[in-house]
Amino acid sequence: MHKLQQQSGHIFDVVSLPEEMVLAVLGHDRYFPVRHGLPQSSTSSGIHGERKGPSLTPVSADATDKPMAASCDDECVSGMGDIRLSEDEKLPSTDGGFPLSRYSWALGVRAAVTHFRPVAHVAWHARGDYLAVTLRDAAARAVVVHQLSRRRSQLPFGRCKGLVQCAVFHPLRPLLFVATQRVVRVYDLVKQELVRKLEPGAQWISALAVHPAGDNLLVASYDRKVMWFDLELSARPYQTLRLHGGAVRSVAFHRRYPLFATAGDDPYIVVSHGMVYNDLLQNPLLVPLKQLAGPSRVAELCVTELRFHPTQPWLLAAGADHSLRLYS
Repeated sequence: MHKLQQQSGHIFDVVSLPEEMVLAVLGHDRYFPVRHGLPQSSTSSGIHGERKGPSLTPVSADATDKPMAASCDDECVSGMGDIRLSEDEKLPSTDGGFPLSRYSWALGVRAAVTHFRPVAHVAWHARGDYLAVTLRDAAARAVVVHQLSRRRSQLPFGRCKGLVQCAVFHPLRPLLFVATQRVVRVYDLVKQELVRKLEPGAQWISALAVHPAGDNLLVASYDRKVMWFDLELSARPYQTLRLHGGAVRSVAFHRRYPLFATAGDDPYIVVSHGMVYNDLLQNPLLVPLKQLAGPSRVAELCVTELRFHPTQPWLLAAGADHSLRLYS
């Protein structure tokens, strides 16, 4: 089974297709339109003088779904978005429908969602059913959470003062990390409240990654710094790494091996050893290991994204020269 996640402008596709089924699927002419309704405003309750977290208000075609209670924190007030996904076989209407043709289905496309702003970042939940999409210059609607199994989407925030850079899920707990320009906020999705606020001390945050164990966090910034947070220790960085000569645009942890990688606008990808111990009295061990030659520089950009293979010691780098490089 091959899985591929494509990101292009306002649209991202989730692709999955077994090779032996290609010929059989080519004869399948069913259309699978996906409708993306316009977000609607909603009056939030319990926001007067309270300091709570965001509300994840589920919206689906099933009228029996009940939205959660709305709440807010010091910068974000929850609202309700309306993104409805239909499974009929009608041609798309003018409300943003995007049909899957026979050719797209044969290529493995199973869902396509059209957003009103360009997609800046996509993060999967560890269980694979949810993904958090960050939109560029979208203000309060910068973060959209999609649930694939139930074909529904959620808008967690109704108002946000900060410029959202990216949002990622905690690998084990129902937490959502939302990075704005200078602050990383951690929200509890069950209690619907702000858990803590992390202050990296950076001028402009670019990316973040959560350790597979969930107790450590990497934060990258455009001012050439990578900050390692021990979430059990402090809201300040445990250690600040200066491994690059340009802006750092991507950081990634390996799920199985004690490795993490950083890359950005300089022509090198730095792979480091990051050992986290079960003993809470022993601090993490961070050791840079190797510099890998990155893609060619285009318009002062080099590496835009990094991802580790979930089980193999392989690193995939997306370059500004429209290339994908696999390192082993």
